Formats: sequence, C-alpha cells, structure tokens
Amino acid sequence: MAGILKYFYEEPFLLEPLVADDHPDARRRYVRTTPLEVYRAYLAGSSPSGIGLTTLNPPSVYTHPLHHLFDGQPIHVLDASGMLQLCLPDALDTYLIGKQPCHALIAGPATLPPVNRADLMQSNRRHALHALRTLLEAGALVAWPEPAHQGIDWSLYSPAPLRTRLVAAFRRFRHPDVRYFVAPYQRMRSEEKFYFEHWMLDHHPLPTYIEEV
Repeated sequence: MAGILKYFYEEPFLLEPLVADDHPDARRRYVRTTPLEVYRAYLAGSSPSGIGLTTLNPPSVYTHPLHHLFDGQPIHVLDASGMLQLCLPDALDTYLIGKQPCHALIAGPATLPPVNRADLMQSNRRHALHALRTLLEAGALVAWPEPAHQGIDWSLYSPAPLRTRLVAAFRRFRHPDVRYFVAPYQRMRSEEKFYFEHWMLDHHPLPTYIEEV
C-alpha cells in the first residue's frame, strides 16, 4: 500500500463563540458575537506502518507543505507544560512529526494577543473557541495536533484561504510513494468515508468530491 495523505477542507467555516455552560471554569461565559469567517483544514494520513499523518515516511511529505504554509512567519509553540514561547526554526519539525509533544503551534504575528492558554489546551475544542477567535482576528494561523491510531494528525484554522496554497505545496513537494487526496470536510465525517483508502481505492470508483492531486 502506498502512503496516503488526505486533506479535508472547509472553506469558509463560520466560527461562532458559544455560551460555555460546560466550561471547566463555570464562572466564565463567552459573549455570542457575529460569526467569524475562517478557513479550516485537517491533514491525515495512513501508511503500511499505521494510521496517522505522522506514520508517513519520509516526514517531509507533510512537513514541507506545512513549512510552505507557515511561510517563514514567527511560530509560537504551546508546549506540553503549558508554556507559550517562540519556536526555534530547528525545533519546528520535532513538533510536526510528534517527536516532541505540544498543545498547539501558532504561526505569526511576532507578538500574539493575550489569550487563555488553558483554553487552547482543552481536548474539547469548544472550550478553545474564544481564544481561537482572538488569535485568528490577529492574523494568526493555529495548528492543533490531533490523536490518530498510530501517531498524530494536524488540524489548522486560518484567517486566509488554505486550499489553493496546500494543493500547490503537495504538487511542489510530491513524493513518488505517496498519493494525495483532497475532499470537503463535511462530506467525510463518517468513519467509513474518513478511512476511504482502506476499502475504496482498489474496489470502487472514488466519489467525484474526492480529488486526487
């Protein structure tokens, strides 16, 4: 089986702050405001060694496109201890490949607006919406590691469109042992569709909304 890189997109995606009655700090409430139009991506993968973006080999299959997307901007890392600090360029790949754990990567601007770090660390992303909106309104791209069966995937939220840039990066950094697929997030929400490469590629024609690039 060839390596499979899957990019699920939602463009645009309306980010709506919620009244967080189930927030760990019950005293806090988020004020509902006008939805913010943002752009969402989910990068996943599978390979002979397992399921998860970070099982792909070589890691440059996904790290090079992500470097291209970050475009040399300053990157802050919310590390495993909950500290938010600038990520040294030489250390970025250790987080992208999952060798060093983190809660989030935040690309640009150099000075971030104040946010509640504890919200960004919550496994329930609903609790991060207020902090996420603050970062997006400041022009930052936020990347979260997502647990996979063997490794991690990456989800991205951006104030600017991602699809054109990511597809161009896949083509630029194409690896001969990897197949690249792009599909709308909303059409791939079931487990059967999310893992389409395990049952569909060799036995069924792909739906028209799954594009190989």
